[in-house]
Amino acid sequence: MNKFLMKAMAIFSMLVLFSVTVSAAGEEEYANKLKLLGVFRGTEQGFELERQPTRLEGLVMMLRLLGEEQNALRFQPEKEFFTDVPEWGKPYVYYAYQQGITKGVSESTFAPEVTLQSYAFLTYMLRAMGYRDGVDESADFIWNQPELFAMSKNLVNESQLSNWSIHPFYRKDAVRVAYTALNTKTAGGKMLAQELMDKGVFSRAQAILAELAVTEAPAESKPADLVVEKSVKKEEYTV
Repeated sequence: MNKFLMKAMAIFSMLVLFSVTVSAAGEEEYANKLKLLGVFRGTEQGFELERQPTRLEGLVMMLRLLGEEQNALRFQPEKEFFTDVPEWGKPYVYYAYQQGITKGVSESTFAPEVTLQSYAFLTYMLRAMGYRDGVDESADFIWNQPELFAMSKNLVNESQLSNWSIHPFYRKDAVRVAYTALNTKTAGGKMLAQELMDKGVFSRAQAILAELAVTEAPAESKPADLVVEKSVKKEEYTV
C-alpha cells in the first residue's frame, strides 16, 4: 500500500470520527434542551440515545412534549380492551387512544414493546399537532406514509428520511424530531412552542434558554385608570 493511499485512508477515518462526534454532541444537546423544558427525562441509564425506542416509550415522550402527561395520568378509561399494556403504561395508552393520537395494532393488542418505527413517531407527532390522517381527500397524510407531508411542514428533512431508510430509528432521532416540532407550525397555524407556552407547559424564559424560536414578549399594557389619571394630570399642566 503506497503512502498516498495510507494518508487518504487516515484522513477519511478522521473525518468519519469527527462527523460521528459532532453528531453525538448535537443529539445530546437536543436531549438537554428538552430536559430543560421538562419534556424529556431519559431513564435510569441516562438518555440512552443510541437505543431504539419502543412504541410505548415513543408515545410517552410525545405526551410529555405536549404537556399532556398529567392529563394522561388522571385519565380513567371506561373500558380496557388492550390486553398487552403494562399497568404503568395504561393511562398513557388509553388517554392517547381517546384523543385520537394512537391506535392499537389490533382490537385487543397495542404492542407496547415493539420497536418504534420512524413513520409511527412522525404520525404520533402530526396527529398531536392537529393534522389528520386518512385515505379521503380531506386527510393531510396517510398514517403509514407520513414522511413527505412531515417534510413539507419542515418537521424532517430529506437527509433524515434517507438515513431511516437504511438505519434503525433511535431515541436520538425521536429527540431531534421532538425538538424540531417545537419550532414547527401546528395545523392551527401557530408554532407548537408558542401553543405550549400559552398552555403553561413551560415558560418563555425556559423557551429562550432552550433556544426555541419564540416571538417577542408583548408590551406590558397599563391599567386603564392609570392612563386616565396621567391624561388628567397632563391637562392640568397645559391649562
